Amino acid sequence: MTKSVAIIGAGITGLSSAYFLKQQDPNIDVTIFEASNRPGGKIQSYRKDGYMIELGPESYLGRKTIMTELAKDIGLEQDIVTNTTGQSYIFAKNKLYPIPGGSIMGIPTDIKPFVTTKLISPLGKLRAGFDLLKKPTQMQDGDISVG
Repeated sequence: MTKSVAIIGAGITGLSSAYFLKQQDPNIDVTIFEASNRPGGKIQSYRKDGYMIELGPESYLGRKTIMTELAKDIGLEQDIVTNTTGQSYIFAKNKLYPIPGGSIMGIPTDIKPFVTTKLISPLGKLRAGFDLLKKPTQMQDGDISVG
């Protein structure tokens, strides 16, 4: 008897789940249900004024080889673009802003670049500063979600 699996959502998780299920058992019947009119979930690319604009996750850590292996397996290896300049930008308010230095994966680790960037409004910086005054959350027993 053929096994059947229903996958809800055609984002990267749903699509890669279907792919890996078929790799494990080519005879499995996989059906993906997607609410929108296109696959990809949060991932979407478009061109504007000669620039490629990425919505959602625009990159992955190259040292985590599973994504590179998946891209090779499905014939997208030639579409992988590496950041040869080391500089990344955010498109906001109809303008490209360099991601401020002193950050890891976009999370500030140094106050000066955060304070001097034009990417975040003065009110936004003030609101972020209030986070430093908040009492830390108490750790819960058992597993907690961190992402």
